[in-house]
Parts: sequence; C-alpha cells; structure tokens
Amino acid sequence: EARLEALMQTILEQNVTCSYVVLDLCNEARIQDLVTTINIMEQPLDLLIQGAGSIKVDSFEDMSYADIESQFRVNMLAPMQLTKMLLPSLKVQRGQIVFLNSSAGLRARAHIVGYAASKAALGAFAEGLRAELNPLGVSHFGFLVVGQSPPLEKEPSVNLLTAIVDAIRKRTRKRHVTD
Repeated sequence: EARLEALMQTILEQNVTCSYVVLDLCNEARIQDLVTTINIMEQPLDLLIQGAGSIKVDSFEDMSYADIESQFRVNMLAPMQLTKMLLPSLKVQRGQIVFLNSSAGLRARAHIVGYAASKAALGAFAEGLRAELNPLGVSHFGFLVVGQSPPLEKEPSVNLLTAIVDAIRKRTRKRHVTD
C-alpha cells in the first residue's frame, strides 16, 4: 500500500483527483462492489490504472495448478473483467486505460513460467483492446516495467511514476481541466 500511496501523492500534486483501491482480485463479489461504487460516484471515471500483480516463484513442475490459475486471475483475467465492467463509463468520458505490465511477458525465465505467461496474455489483451477502443475515443497507455525481475522492487520506479503522471498531464491539458 505504501507504493500506491506514493503514486497517489505524485498524481495529486498535478491537481488531479484520484483514489486507489486495494482489492482481492480473486473475489468476484468484491470486484462487483468496487464497480458499483465507481459507477455511483459523483466524479465520473476517466482514467483507469491497473497495476495488480501476483507471482509464484517455483519450477513449473513443482507449481500447483491453483498457483497458475491464481496468477492468471490476478494478472490477466481480473484486469479484463474490470475493463469490461468499467468500459461504459470510460467510453462516455473518452477516458484512458493504463496497464502496468512486466518485461517477463516478453522474455520468460525459469521459475516464473506461470507469471510470465499471464503477463504475456495481458500484453496481448492490451494491444487488441487498443485497436478496438482508440477509434471510439478511449485512449490506452500500456506501460512495460522493463528490467524488473523477482524479487520485485520495494519502491515504485521513478520512470514509471513519471510516465503515468505525464499521461495524466496530457489528458488534463487535452480536456483543459482546471482546479
């Protein structure tokens, strides 16, 4: 949560209203509750940043199917589900979707096979979604966290934070949002 708090503070410094949620992405009821809460907020959703991740470091042979399934649920299926459920609001607002991804999705290594496969699938989803949504006015920014490998960094990357804030600045300038 400290990483999310640091990111939120950086974004708030840009005079942009934001909040974050810590959520068990394996719990369908909690995901639906979150979507319901977002849809009834006074401030419409115009930027969705999805950065959840789950990794199990083990050989493929020793990894359980439940471990693999859990990584796919958190790293790929939940972002797909949230995007689908929040897409109507994002379309109305001509919003943006940001996926934080891993270089492991491009170059898998031993002992993170399930994680790498789930991140490769997320990258494919994001690219296909870009092709579908850009003509509708919904922008997609896919961020690849290059060079991170287990164990993951304890603090958010400055370059990553800068890229997200830059995307928000472009968005606010484009819409001429002022405080």
